Amino acid sequence: ALYTIVRADVFRCSTCYMSCGTKLSLEAHMNKAHIIATCPKCDFQCEGRDALKKHYKILHAPYACLTCRKHFPENSLLMEHLEEIRDTFVNSSGDNRRRSYE
Repeated sequence: ALYTIVRADVFRCSTCYMSCGTKLSLEAHMNKAHIIATCPKCDFQCEGRDALKKHYKILHAPYACLTCRKHFPENSLLMEHLEEIRDTFVNSSGDNRRRSYE
C-alpha cells in the first residue's frame, strides 16, 4: 500500500511516513516527493520533482562560472559570484590576485 490510515483524519505515506490530513493532500505529496522524475536534458533520474529541480539548477542553469564550474539560473547571480571569488582568488604563489571577468 502507498499509505496507511492512522485515524480517520490522518493518512501516512508508506515511503517517508509523512502524515497528511486528507487522502488528496497525501496523493499530492506522493506525486511531488516520490515520483520518478527524468531530466529532459540528460536523462538523469531521481525521486521527486524537488530533486529534479535541484539537479537542473546545478547542472543545466544557463550561466556558468568558468573558474569553479558552478551554474546559476540568472546572470546577476553569476556576477555576484564572480565578485566574491575575485576578491578571494589566490594564485599558486600565494599572492592575492584580482581577475577581470568583463
